[in-house]
Amino acid sequence: MAATDIFFLPSKYEGIAQVLFEAMSAGLPVVSADVGGQRELVTEECGLLIAPCDPGSEAAQYSDILANLLSHPDQRQAMGRAGRERVESGFRLDKMGNRMTELLDQATGLHRTHPQPRPSPWIAQACVGEAVEAMRRMQPRGQVRNEAHTRSFGFSTHALLNRWLSPAYHWGVARGWSWLPAVGKRIRRLLLGSP
Repeated sequence: MAATDIFFLPSKYEGIAQVLFEAMSAGLPVVSADVGGQRELVTEECGLLIAPCDPGSEAAQYSDILANLLSHPDQRQAMGRAGRERVESGFRLDKMGNRMTELLDQATGLHRTHPQPRPSPWIAQACVGEAVEAMRRMQPRGQVRNEAHTRSFGFSTHALLNRWLSPAYHWGVARGWSWLPAVGKRIRRLLLGSP
């Protein structure tokens, strides 16, 4: 990233891409897709997001934006500074961990005081079906998954998150991110109903 002028990520799907945090921390202006939660991180001061549309129009929009930024180094540098300041002020890892803990506690409290009606069996079955299908796609070819492992939505979701996030979790714990085990424990409790 140190050798680049612009960070370009034309994703089809994202939550909030971790690599955008990294690019903004490196002082790069961001050009990416307006999908998932990207707008929560990338503001007009530090980057530009393009709403998904037909491939030709989307490519033309990206091309125009990139050409404009390449020909205006002062604008690129200002956006890069704004992005770095945004990450430093609002998205520090310790603050994010504390905020996740607060949100999980708030969600748990709201569930206790204002429980929502259960989804219809059709919706619940569709959600579980998608989770099970995602788990199956992740299995090596030819390996059959035990159906007992896919019966519970909480277990399936926990297993999926564990597989995807385990390396990052252990990396963060090794670096002393004390908030990470607390967040992991709360998520495990919510999904598995464990103490």
